[in-house]
Amino acid sequence: MVSSGVITPALVAGRYGLDEGDVRVFEFEPALAVKISMPREVPGGDPADTDVSGGQQFVPMLDVEIPDLPGH
Repeated sequence: MVSSGVITPALVAGRYGLDEGDVRVFEFEPALAVKISMPREVPGGDPADTDVSGGQQFVPMLDVEIPDLPGH
């Protein structure tokens, strides 16, 4: 759940080897969603870019457990 506070810039930075200040976490409670923004190794659309939409970057977050919160 978004409001659990589990997904933080510190957590994400540690899992992706980034500086915490380079990570932004945006919560959208109505959709129970989180968007994470972080620097890319290469610009989107660059010939070396293997994931233009960033859709394959979730793997380091797979084992993060988010507790159920009352009312959700």
